[in-house]
Amino acid sequence: MKIAKLIENSKCFLGKAYGATLPQVTIVLPVHNGIQRKLFTEAVRSLLCQQGITIEIIIIDDASTDGTVQYILDSMLEDDRISLIVHDKKLESFPISAYEGYLKGKGDYFIFAEQNFVFSWNCLQKIYALIIDNRAPQMIVGIANQNGDKSFGNDPIQKLISRNIFSTSAVMIPRRCLEQVGLFDPQPLLNGCAVWDLWLRMSAQYPILQSKVFMGRKKGSEEKRATAKSLYCARAIMCLDRDEQLRANRFSELELMGPFSAEADKKGQPYKDDCVQRSEKTRKICILWFKEASPFYPFFALNETEKIDIIFLDIVAAIDSKNLITADLVIISRELLLHLSVIRWLNDLGIPWAYFIDDNFTVLAREYALVFAWYSHKNLQRHLASAKAVFTSTVPLQEYYQLHDLHPTVLHFPPVLSQKFVEKTKTFYEQCRREETFVVAMIGGDFRYPAFISTVLPALMKLSEQKDIIVWSTCEVPASIKLPPKMAVKRLKSIYDYEQFILKLIALGVDVVVHPHGKTQNLPYKTDAVLLMARYLHANIIIGDEPCFETVTDKDGVFKVENSTEAFYQAFLKLTDSATRQQKRYEQLQYCNLHYSPKPSEEKLKCFLQTLPLLSNFEMDRREKAMATFAFSGATLPKNRLQKLIKLTRANGFLWFLKAGFQYARRKAYNCI
Repeated sequence: MKIAKLIENSKCFLGKAYGATLPQVTIVLPVHNGIQRKLFTEAVRSLLCQQGITIEIIIIDDASTDGTVQYILDSMLEDDRISLIVHDKKLESFPISAYEGYLKGKGDYFIFAEQNFVFSWNCLQKIYALIIDNRAPQMIVGIANQNGDKSFGNDPIQKLISRNIFSTSAVMIPRRCLEQVGLFDPQPLLNGCAVWDLWLRMSAQYPILQSKVFMGRKKGSEEKRATAKSLYCARAIMCLDRDEQLRANRFSELELMGPFSAEADKKGQPYKDDCVQRSEKTRKICILWFKEASPFYPFFALNETEKIDIIFLDIVAAIDSKNLITADLVIISRELLLHLSVIRWLNDLGIPWAYFIDDNFTVLAREYALVFAWYSHKNLQRHLASAKAVFTSTVPLQEYYQLHDLHPTVLHFPPVLSQKFVEKTKTFYEQCRREETFVVAMIGGDFRYPAFISTVLPALMKLSEQKDIIVWSTCEVPASIKLPPKMAVKRLKSIYDYEQFILKLIALGVDVVVHPHGKTQNLPYKTDAVLLMARYLHANIIIGDEPCFETVTDKDGVFKVENSTEAFYQAFLKLTDSATRQQKRYEQLQYCNLHYSPKPSEEKLKCFLQTLPLLSNFEMDRREKAMATFAFSGATLPKNRLQKLIKLTRANGFLWFLKAGFQYARRKAYNCI
């Protein structure tokens, strides 16, 4: 149905002052059952009290049933700056209401207010003066307090890319900017992201002027929010160029019945055709990762496999929903708890997914209860029930999942070597200038820091009496430790892109990778993937004696030492000799080529993909319809289910907060040793 059809029966009541004078600012204020929520009357009073500026208020009532319309009509008798538009039926669309207000508005500047936003004293005069002084066409943003101060920092555009940081009511926009960029997109699949979408489209063409004007406070939360599931759908639309059809002269002709507008569907058809052609030749796998390198070890090299296309997607960054909706398989990596919303979205759309794990979180719960308490057998069984398989990095981990019946299909995918990446790093390694300084990098999790500080660091301090040493580590050295003059320990900043992390270490000139002993009940389930990292770095490696290195010997190009300062010192001393380093690297090359062949994993993955149906044009249509159905039905969730989802979201966020705090506390403890 077109927007023109939806609003054809809307009734308009113009204020007595409408058209008599040209207002400086038009405030468009959509409302539904405002009297019932009580905040609306306070919002209206805060606008009528503004001084030093000529305004008009256009209120759009979305079929209220609680006396809101009568309250507005009574207010119009007392203040002739108010006009009213009333819908004959409830539309639940802020963009459509904003469009109607825009059509009636006479001002050169617009504010699209919310019914629960209370404006501060004379804020409109202050922000209007700023935008006039700057002259250039641009939107100006004030500060709003919504359960805390909303400030934007030095680079608001960078933050705006990942989330909406501007309060809707705190933004003033020139009419000429809206004429060029268009209005809020009313497509239901944006599902709460329409305001954020307009800010992004506006920032792409016009500068954003930040101000320190305090615009007011938003009380409560009545704005329709995008759920984690529908956020992926919204991003697909936000990537499209829609300015032309969202301008006021074409807005009423927009069609809202389909999952995309006619123009968007027209642009998307070639993509769908390409997807079908691709599915006949290759199978597409999307791997979602969250600040960890572990999924790169078993699947990085498999991207070179014929007829398999693997795409790594950082869940923190903007995820392209087109990649997910056209995937034959989505692999969720490591922390299942952080991916629950994505899993629900995949299940709703019927997209096959698998779970990859390289640590035993259930065992870790005994050591770090606050962090991993969620990973009980019961929770894992319940949330893995919809997964097609579980992929584990080690055989002991595979046996654990099988023994406890956590999933019927558990496959082992060990680390594999990417020859293409080896060649790339080799070229980069040869280009980098090599210095005489002995450079060491400490690789490993937080649980290895005590051994690094108590055994590895003293060994390097002793070695510095003979050679200049630079140590790179994510662990800070306690201030109580006095380093020798010829030794420096530098902080290694985390780079979560695995390829970039390796290239960064090569550029730093790392000669030796040290992987000290760790004390944790998770050790029997760890992998030997650090050997693979040393191979990519073209560096030597010193490892502790752990279960994952049981079959590795000194003849395999490594130094495997016991947990003592003297043992590490002797290993470092031997590696100061260039001939020894070269010989060890050659042995390491032979070992990696023999033990990290991707062939078994390639065959295993191909066999598993054969159990999944090919992605056909029919399946693509089914997924798009499922996506549209979810978006349209998302606003009508039963109240008890909606409350349950809210509680779950808050609980997940609280657990993540506890985890971050606990990790910080552990780091502080290590620094005080």
